[in-house]
Amino acid sequence: MSAKYARYLKLAAAKRHWSALVAQDVVDLNNDEISRSLALQDYDFDASSPEGERWAIEDYLSARELCLEAVRGIGHIGSDKGKQATWDEEISKVIMQAFPFSRYEGMRVDTWRYVAIKLLPELTANRIRLDGDLHGQLFGRVDRNLFGRLWLRADFESRQPGVLKHFKEDNLTGLFERPSLVANFRVGLAVASAVDNFYENGLGPNNKENLVRDFYKRVVRIMAVRNFDAMPDDALRAAIDREATQSLQSVGGLPTL
Repeated sequence: MSAKYARYLKLAAAKRHWSALVAQDVVDLNNDEISRSLALQDYDFDASSPEGERWAIEDYLSARELCLEAVRGIGHIGSDKGKQATWDEEISKVIMQAFPFSRYEGMRVDTWRYVAIKLLPELTANRIRLDGDLHGQLFGRVDRNLFGRLWLRADFESRQPGVLKHFKEDNLTGLFERPSLVANFRVGLAVASAVDNFYENGLGPNNKENLVRDFYKRVVRIMAVRNFDAMPDDALRAAIDREATQSLQSVGGLPTL
């Protein structure tokens, strides 16, 4: 088992069709095959805690037990959208406690490959969508990974509670799939706050998908010529709010002043 998973980890990122094989193997696992040794063997990823210290074996076992306990009563999920939402909600409640990674570690693709395939394979087996993007759910960007996307959302909420409360799924995907918007949490929070303001105050059209998409594109474009990292918080928020106003004028029907 361990040699096979090691081979998958090396090849799957480059060869998309391996994802289906990995997914099927994960689904074929049963609880008797999931053990402490499976979660730890052949592990060569050096993840760090926010303090920069290498995690010990006990840290990963603790994270594993926390996640297992969170969804223990949900049962088989399959295509039940209600159970899918409940699973996501319960994992989101504990994932920051289970994996208190720095933003750098949390944005690393291999962090969540390990979690999905080797540390929590039985949870992956229950939640994975076999008719969906298998490569993304197991090996893709953080925003596509089963656990990475929930960690990213929880990270936003931990820094500014409620900032994503009005977000539709497309809004969230559009934000998270643009690394330049989420790699720096200050930029990500400023953008998320502007989108939340669209919904909170009823700005723009009733269907805000095109408005939000235009806003994201504007911020990405301006980041090519403005150094947001060097800006103080007030200046950064003001710059992003100006782009939000531009989007409202262009797409949302706000009169140009």
